[in-house]
Amino acid sequence: QVLITVVMVLPLCLLKNLNALGSSAIFALIVYLLVAVTGVISFFTDDWHESNQESLNLCPVGEPLWFGEGITSTVKNFPTIIFAFVCHTSALPVFAELKEPTVARMRVVNTYSVLMPYVLYMAVGLLYYFTYVNTAFSSVLMNLRHCYCKEFSGEHCNSACKLQECADDNLWASILNSGFLLAVVTGYPNVHYALRKSMIALVIGPQAEFSWPVHIGIGVGNVALTLFVALVLGDGVNVVFNWAGSICSPAVCFLLPSIFYLLLCKTPEAIAKFGGMRPWSFLALAFGIVSMLVGVGLQLVDLFK
Repeated sequence: QVLITVVMVLPLCLLKNLNALGSSAIFALIVYLLVAVTGVISFFTDDWHESNQESLNLCPVGEPLWFGEGITSTVKNFPTIIFAFVCHTSALPVFAELKEPTVARMRVVNTYSVLMPYVLYMAVGLLYYFTYVNTAFSSVLMNLRHCYCKEFSGEHCNSACKLQECADDNLWASILNSGFLLAVVTGYPNVHYALRKSMIALVIGPQAEFSWPVHIGIGVGNVALTLFVALVLGDGVNVVFNWAGSICSPAVCFLLPSIFYLLLCKTPEAIAKFGGMRPWSFLALAFGIVSMLVGVGLQLVDLFK
């Protein structure tokens, strides 16, 4: 982890302009599309699990559940789902990097930025689940690599997987797995660029001139802090994502945009010109508050359970 961070992640985080990261973003998009297409094809063609069920003592593929075991299990994952669409923080830096920045062009960027992940998530998620059902791992790539659970934490086939083993007899899946890991690693600098711009704007000011010492110092500090959290928590890093999804996702997606919009549209002139979305803003504000309260409440229940 340290070597990959120092050799690959940190240099990309220290690039001056966002457009310099365009090649890595395109590479990541291609990899995600290939994973999605492969997942869809495997839904119709992959019968490895059925053909090896007796020889490897695999768990039988059960029937899909259209609803969770309870309302809690369904609502609990909703903040994390919202977290997947948190792209607001990158909107202004991306707008500033456009060759001809206009509201119309940015609207197109925003539309595709949300629509493409939505289509990919839905296609891969649904077909992946209907293919493997209860034998599905948390990552679609593990099933594409023909992994299976060798040891369970409790009752066989009815408890969490404690030890898995992969056949890795699918060369294309192994290539996709390597490409996916590389795409995830190179995706960090794109998110970090928006983070650093926001930190500079808050601490120094939005009109601050570019400074290499500030640029490098903030970049090294952020990467070091992220690496420290990853090394300390290890497999428990999901706790960070769960809490971030419960608190930050509703705030960034619903609360803050609604509050800013309502504050900017307080005068009669502004209401007359931009006030058409005020009812939707109040609705989003209420939804964000409820989502945050429910998410935090469920995390506290898990914490003290």
